Amino acid sequence: MDSTNAQLAAAVRLARGRVANAAEAERLAAIERALLAGGVEQLALQDAAAGLQQAVPQGFTGQSGAGKALDSAAAPAANAGYAGLAGYLTALARHCDFVLCVEKAVKAVVNPLRPLAAAKAVLAAVEAEAARLGLAVAAAVCDERGGVIAAQVMDGAMPVAYAAAVKKAYSAAVTRTDTAALADRFAGVETVDAGITVVPGGLFVGSFGSVGVSGGSVGQDCLLAEVGKRAIAPS
Repeated sequence: MDSTNAQLAAAVRLARGRVANAAEAERLAAIERALLAGGVEQLALQDAAAGLQQAVPQGFTGQSGAGKALDSAAAPAANAGYAGLAGYLTALARHCDFVLCVEKAVKAVVNPLRPLAAAKAVLAAVEAEAARLGLAVAAAVCDERGGVIAAQVMDGAMPVAYAAAVKKAYSAAVTRTDTAALADRFAGVETVDAGITVVPGGLFVGSFGSVGVSGGSVGQDCLLAEVGKRAIAPS
């Protein structure tokens, strides 16, 4: 069993402990067993694909022309081809279901908070620290695709701060990189996508998404963004 399967199995095991529904728990247990066995669904898919490569061409060799029916002599071979195709599609469906279940289980462990609840926790942490420092800033939280989950502007923040915070969060999310590091990545590039900024203050937060802060100095924005990140991803 490779290390990836072992890690996924551990994630599924943790997710199974959080599931209240007995049927769902048993489903996750079956996935865990499959992973520990080396990913049997993947093996079944590979076997079915190999069988299809042999069966389907054989099933269609009896055709006398495009669009014409198979003759009686070719019917058994055709049936075998269709059976191979059906087996392949069944295995494919099982494999896709398997992958989706594992992805769901892993996300439940990596990101147990619901997006809006997590975003609110980030914004609350940023606001509290900004208030302690006597700053008025704007903060935004984006999902992993760059969509804004939540944003807020503190009283007294500069009008431009909101747009800047959103742009920082978006940039960090879609590039999967902190905006401070983007300056090096795009060094020498004359034009960058209009939605991307290289101004520090946007942090990538793994599978959750990102946080962006604007309204203070560069150092203060980075500090507050880090505070917000730690609210959901403690180091």
